[in-house]
Amino acid sequence: MIFLEDGQVGLITKNQIKVYDRQGNPIKKIVRQLEWEVLRGPKKDGYRHFMLKEIHEQPAIIRDVLQRRTSRNRQEIYFENINISHKKLAKIDRIIIQACGTSWHAGLIGKYLFENHLRVHTEVDISSEFRYRNPVAGGDTLVMAISQSG
Repeated sequence: MIFLEDGQVGLITKNQIKVYDRQGNPIKKIVRQLEWEVLRGPKKDGYRHFMLKEIHEQPAIIRDVLQRRTSRNRQEIYFENINISHKKLAKIDRIIIQACGTSWHAGLIGKYLFENHLRVHTEVDISSEFRYRNPVAGGDTLVMAISQSG
């Protein structure tokens, strides 16, 4: 297994694997062996299927995310990797959410929340289709991508 960092790209051919940085420079990466337990993948923990497990896990996951991302009085939201000022956030007049699968459904919930509470026009697109569009997006449009796999 080779783990890529942000901005890195892997090229896999029949005979080799190469990794490059954003500028196209080759990077030497360490190949790691995974333990058998990791290879077995996620467990259903007694649920009949993964969807049912995910449904039951949602309240705890949402609570955990909110506790890690909001201040005690819930007046501030923290995203340490996103450097956007309050002034710029206040100017956002449109949000485009792109996602696939169950993440797309999460995007629909986000649309409801953004439009209902922030009164900001929000669209939700399937990522695989969004790449073929030529959306009209101005400087005050926020585009969010939701990844199911991280």
